[in-house]
Amino acid sequence: MGKEINFFIFGTLAFCNTNAKIQKYFSGRKTGILRSNLWHGS
Repeated sequence: MGKEINFFIFGTLAFCNTNAKIQKYFSGRKTGILRSNLWHGS
């Protein structure tokens, strides 16, 4: 039973970590697009 709980916690942490990285990547791309639009004045 302890093994299952550990596996569940590990899986949840890994999923949250990956999700955070994906969100960071997309928000970074969004701000990059906004910045380049402002920079080029379009």
